[in-house]
Amino acid sequence: MPSLNPRVRARISPYNHNRLTLLVRQGSRSQAGIIDRALTLYFRNNEEDIRDEAITRRLDLMTRHDFRHSQDLRLLTESFTLFIRYFLTVMPRVRDADRGVKAADGVAHFNVFVERLAEQMKGGGATFKNALQDVLVTDKDFFTAEEIVRLKKFDEVSDKAKAKKIKGEEIDAAA
Repeated sequence: MPSLNPRVRARISPYNHNRLTLLVRQGSRSQAGIIDRALTLYFRNNEEDIRDEAITRRLDLMTRHDFRHSQDLRLLTESFTLFIRYFLTVMPRVRDADRGVKAADGVAHFNVFVERLAEQMKGGGATFKNALQDVLVTDKDFFTAEEIVRLKKFDEVSDKAKAKKIKGEEIDAAA
């Protein structure tokens, strides 16, 4: 009874042939079964490489976001520290007689501050960050050498695809 599987002829190295022959003698599998299994594993590994590349790209993006968040948090912490230092050095002493009035003024000022903060956060809340964005550029914001190589490879693939498309259009136009 003929096999429904397609037949493939290939040449392999003597080393692989000897190992294949030895494996067939030891086990209950055929040469075709072993080769088919090897090809299945080979193609599965290629698929896993593609998946791993996508995961690596996502992890890279998440690492960059984490770096930016850490940078924003450091900026906020340092700004708050400088503000507190400044506030404590310029704050005048309050007399005991004026303490109640000043406390009421402080509560009113704080409530205004909270309202303004709420309005700012509704609009996106990036005033300070936007003001300093140009100043806070680091090496992490530029492409790495590896990324440049990947971009060049992508450009080469795009150029080849464009060339094939143009060549195909020329053949269609000639026909």
